Amino acid sequence: MGRSLYLIVLGPAGSGKTTLTAAFGSWLSEVQEARVAYVNLDPGADYLPYKPDVDARDYVTVEALMREKGLGPNGALVESMQALCERETEILEKVSRLEADIVLVDTPGQMELFLFHDVGPAFSRELAKRGATVALVLFDSGLAKSPSHFATLRLISLVVQLRLDVPTVAALNKGDSARP
Repeated sequence: MGRSLYLIVLGPAGSGKTTLTAAFGSWLSEVQEARVAYVNLDPGADYLPYKPDVDARDYVTVEALMREKGLGPNGALVESMQALCERETEILEKVSRLEADIVLVDTPGQMELFLFHDVGPAFSRELAKRGATVALVLFDSGLAKSPSHFATLRLISLVVQLRLDVPTVAALNKGDSARP
């Protein structure tokens, strides 16, 4: 088998990461006849519209951390990223065994958890060793209301590229629901 293409999908909460991951994966599989695998790195996800082949929730969940350690949701999210980082080798071994042309990596709704903690850069570096790796940063088009807002979004995508050290594409999503 050849090397996979890894697409890491990032963006602020509500930007449509998980929905796009499911729809794009379905299109790749059904229309392009590509072998697609899904990796969920969001330990706080309650529902996913796709079946993950590798799932962070098999290792840690935000709900369990809240209960076990008496943490609030934000503390549990931060703690969950540390737990994933500690299991990085095990998780990446499972990812490496996926027989897929394209591996879609869905990241937490709170982009800064993946981006500014060790887990995001560590995972992207390791994925880049295994195959071509690209980050897709989604932004709700309603956030690009003015030139300064748009420039801010572009700067955020630059930060993603610098932190993850992989080619990065920024995209506006939800154009059909943008408010004037």
